[in-house]
Amino acid sequence: MSTPIASYEFLERNQIVRLRGADNQQNNTGVLYRPVTHQVTTFGSQDTASLTRGAGGGTGEALNVGVGVGGFRLFNSSGGSIICALGVRIPNILWRAGQWDDDGTTPYTDDTVDAQDAGTNDFALNTTTASDGFVIHSSVQFNLVSLDVGTAGDASTNASRYSNTAGSGWTDTGTNLVSDSLESTGERIWFSHTPADWGRTQASGLSGIPGGRYAWNFRSTTAPAVTVGLADSLSIYRMYFIDEVVETNTVFEWWPGGTEASMIPGDALVAFFGTADNLNAVAALVRPRV
Repeated sequence: MSTPIASYEFLERNQIVRLRGADNQQNNTGVLYRPVTHQVTTFGSQDTASLTRGAGGGTGEALNVGVGVGGFRLFNSSGGSIICALGVRIPNILWRAGQWDDDGTTPYTDDTVDAQDAGTNDFALNTTTASDGFVIHSSVQFNLVSLDVGTAGDASTNASRYSNTAGSGWTDTGTNLVSDSLESTGERIWFSHTPADWGRTQASGLSGIPGGRYAWNFRSTTAPAVTVGLADSLSIYRMYFIDEVVETNTVFEWWPGGTEASMIPGDALVAFFGTADNLNAVAALVRPRV
């Protein structure tokens, strides 16, 4: 059955940052669209009570569960060839994060409160020991992380890995689409295609990470000599539409006619431009999805 165009809201605006910019990882400033909220107590088989964290809501609280897109256009005005993408923000209630001590007895220590609050420089991204770093784990898959780095580290080499198919160990990430160094402050981005062999952590957990989670581990292979990286907050996203080569003054677009892309779960629609420019622009037909 086709979806009438009258069912959608049309949005059109410029985007001056790549994704969220600095200081916006845990607020709604600059998101393209937020659907209406719905009252929920579970998402699939996931008990949300154990995952209640801030803006995403919790048991019996409001949760924006999805965005329907009937078509979109991303216009690149950056002056060069860039990657462009469209997707949704994953609600806080579905993910957690913490530090990783690679040679620790239990390497993972939860620090979700600091990852999801507005406190300054309270989420450590690495230590002065090589292979330490941080972990994000979620009940749903994600492929982009936005960090608001308040204190830049001085490690120059970073690596990542994800929970393997069996959920019993790790698989090294291949080449990422975007892999910002932690040597600068402001918004730093990691962006990759979603791994086809990404498995949930085993029922008994993985190195302190609970079972049934899609886990990603970010580590400094060259340890900071003096200053470790510290983030104010972070947020995670699932980017569904990706074009790795969009030439300047051209568009990446999808207008299917009569159907739509349902991006569930997602509490806000977002776009990514590989290079920020004041004239980069987004147009889309959107509506809430349950």
